[in-house]
Amino acid sequence: MAQNYGSLAVRVLLQPLEENARLLFSKLGSELSTAERHTRSMSPDATLEKVQVNTGRNQAPTGDGMITEEGKMLTALGAALVGLLKVVSLLGLIFVTFGVQYVPVLLAVLPGKKWSSPVAVATLQWYCAYVLMLGVNGSLEAFVFATANQSEVAQLTRAHVACSLLFASLCFPAMNCLGTAGIVAANCATMMARSAYSGHVVHNFFQTRKENVFQWRSVLPTMSVSVAFVVATLITAASESARSAGRYSGNHNGDGSGLLRGAAVHVAVGASAFLVVAGLTMQSERKAVADLMRLARGDKAKAE
Repeated sequence: MAQNYGSLAVRVLLQPLEENARLLFSKLGSELSTAERHTRSMSPDATLEKVQVNTGRNQAPTGDGMITEEGKMLTALGAALVGLLKVVSLLGLIFVTFGVQYVPVLLAVLPGKKWSSPVAVATLQWYCAYVLMLGVNGSLEAFVFATANQSEVAQLTRAHVACSLLFASLCFPAMNCLGTAGIVAANCATMMARSAYSGHVVHNFFQTRKENVFQWRSVLPTMSVSVAFVVATLITAASESARSAGRYSGNHNGDGSGLLRGAAVHVAVGASAFLVVAGLTMQSERKAVADLMRLARGDKAKAE
């Protein structure tokens, strides 16, 4: 049951994003490779002119269409990756902020209280964090597989084998500490390791091309959005504590009576907090989302 509920968000939200990202990155990566092959075939004087442009010593237009096209492809790749990482990170933060605190009431109301065991609750709460890890890792690996050469793909495969060994080594200790939820916790640690390696590959991809078109700090939420998520986490945690204690339903013994009334108040509190967070996020992060959607629409138009 925990697997079915937890994987629902992955199938509905993250999988389509990752598949579209692979198509977009593959298209842009192919165009970049073509532009780079033309650049390498240019005369030494033209190559020197490109270096001067990259280092900032000559800001005048070169007049060479392929040089301009290469810069455009790198800029498009960087903007697409930043936009995608920011979108999946914000989606993951929503699951961590709101999902963790609403798993108990979700299980109590939908499948019934007999299914809302502490084990199921803890497993789904960890799954909310797992959604964030999956989103980040899926986006980074979509970029890496779309732009990597054969040797880099082989190195990534070896890294995945190492991460599988890491999961095997963490699984049993995590289960001893957390029970069934330990399996999901071990998966979270494995996804973090995979994301770290893919992030290293992404960093090298842009670093070797001397183009300042991708910065990790650009992926982070703005300060106002970060504060909003922290405040929402505190509010929803306090609300869940009040609900589980029966203060919303007038049952301070917390024996489960008045479940629907308590759940309704708890959901109302969470909905109010979510609207505030969503409003601030759309206001502060609209550029990244707009860039991603524009690139996706442009790629779709080219394909058609």
